[in-house]
Amino acid sequence: MRRRLASVILAPGAAVVAVMLTVSTAFAAPSTWAMSPGGSYSSTLASTTAPLTDTTASQSFTCKAETDAGTFHASASGSPAVLAAVTSSRFGTCTDSLGDTDWSATSSGTWDINGYHYEGADGTGTTCPDTGVTCGTITNVTIKYSGKLLGAACDFTVAGSLGTSSEPGSASDLPVTYNNSTGELFVPSTPTLKVTSVTGCEGIIKVGDAAEFTGTFLISPKQTITGSPAS
Repeated sequence: MRRRLASVILAPGAAVVAVMLTVSTAFAAPSTWAMSPGGSYSSTLASTTAPLTDTTASQSFTCKAETDAGTFHASASGSPAVLAAVTSSRFGTCTDSLGDTDWSATSSGTWDINGYHYEGADGTGTTCPDTGVTCGTITNVTIKYSGKLLGAACDFTVAGSLGTSSEPGSASDLPVTYNNSTGELFVPSTPTLKVTSVTGCEGIIKVGDAAEFTGTFLISPKQTITGSPAS
């Protein structure tokens, strides 16, 4: 009788543990990542334009061409995990919102493409928006824009990160995503950059201004990224 009573008392507890384990597994971030084929890659602009907007000054700088290069690692672990390094990036055919042309932009340093979540090929996972999609951020971003603003020389640098690490929610809470099927890296418009230096610019662009950048980039060769477990 005591034995039967004990099993009745323990049963609900066991059920709670089982539910907790299920929830934990469903939301566990990937512990291992694999990138295939990995190695050197290049990218071009897949979207029509790649605009940078100084949201403080309400000024935009829109580029129609881009090339970059870097390296995808073969594997990584943890979350976040550095999946790839962007070693160079250049934007051309750029125009500002006041009509000035001949702007260009060049990166400096090495940027990190980080994976936080992965939507499994079997539909498992709850955070990323579609099957075979990796969600994350790009960090250590530094870009220098050079041109003329209202006819006067203007050079300014923006730095910070792109995207957010959180689950997609609002327009200001969106991750960078990479889609295995299309080979496209999408950078959402999130206000996560700051102007860090300015030369000239007629006092329109100022140090400390908030800025956001967006664009879709086609990775070549196309990479297949998988994170396990899916989250």
